Amino acid sequence: MLSPVYRLILAIVAQAPDGLRAKDICRMLNLGMEPKHTESLRAQLKRLVARAILSEPEPGLLMLPRSVTTHRSRCPSQTGRRLTERCLRVTIPAAQTGKAVQ
Repeated sequence: MLSPVYRLILAIVAQAPDGLRAKDICRMLNLGMEPKHTESLRAQLKRLVARAILSEPEPGLLMLPRSVTTHRSRCPSQTGRRLTERCLRVTIPAAQTGKAVQ
């Protein structure tokens, strides 16, 4: 099972079909934009890429692999509301993790 931080990162990346960069994700997580924050997040993102949970089609650009599906259940209206971890469940196929993760 993924930690809450990783699930929140996946929920943010799932909202951007064209992919995001580490600085974009830092901004969405309200982390600082200093190098210590972006490099720490970049290391976490690289771990997700190494586990095939995220893909990196070009250096620095991160997105969900095409086989990952997202489910929008129990989400409030999308108009003007912040994305929360509870709003978006991300399901990773069992072939990638050994078991389905939500």
